Amino acid sequence: MPIGSSLPKQFGNRLLAGLSGNAFNRIKTKLVPIDLKSGQILIDAGEPITHVYFPESGLISLLATTSNSALEVAIAGRSGMVGFSAYLGAARSSCRALVQANGFAVRMNAEDFIAECITNPQLQRSVVQYGDSLITQISQSALCSRFHKVGARVARRLLIAADEMFSNEFRLTHQALAKILGVRREGVTLAARTFQDQGIIDYRRGGVAILNRGALELLSCECYSVLKGDRL
Repeated sequence: MPIGSSLPKQFGNRLLAGLSGNAFNRIKTKLVPIDLKSGQILIDAGEPITHVYFPESGLISLLATTSNSALEVAIAGRSGMVGFSAYLGAARSSCRALVQANGFAVRMNAEDFIAECITNPQLQRSVVQYGDSLITQISQSALCSRFHKVGARVARRLLIAADEMFSNEFRLTHQALAKILGVRREGVTLAARTFQDQGIIDYRRGGVAILNRGALELLSCECYSVLKGDRL
């Protein structure tokens, strides 16, 4: 894993890779590599934030939860982090961070993270910029859930997943996607079948392959272009 390198550009995580050598070296020894396993909960809603996570690969859903349901409000992948609210002084998480796709991450003790943000201006600046991106994700997700059709939302979610994982092939079942979007599985299955019949994706046994990104972008709602631009 790239944790052994002193060069931040070696990191798969773009937030860390954007730090200068000096800024990165100040936190390097406090970063611990971990595996991310699908279905793993990194932080649950209402739990203390003991660590923050910087994904290098894989994908993590940030879910707003009730007693019997959950809805994805944002995604954390290679361009961001998990546990941002610790920076704002929150002791407990308002969301559940659920690993959707296997990968790797590095994590840091939350207290060390807060202390480093105070004394490391470049890290603080990167975290604040990510916070702005996260707010955009959450607000756009609320708008999308209310106003856009299931097919367009499915296309948006597949494109964002591909962007964050730097791959046009990944695992995501119809059932998981339906839960993420807060819609009926039948709606997801119909959209996926339509995309597949048009040769835009290949979807079988929980595996997705995007065959024509341009066509999928045309079928997505405008939320994708907003979120894509915000992550560049």
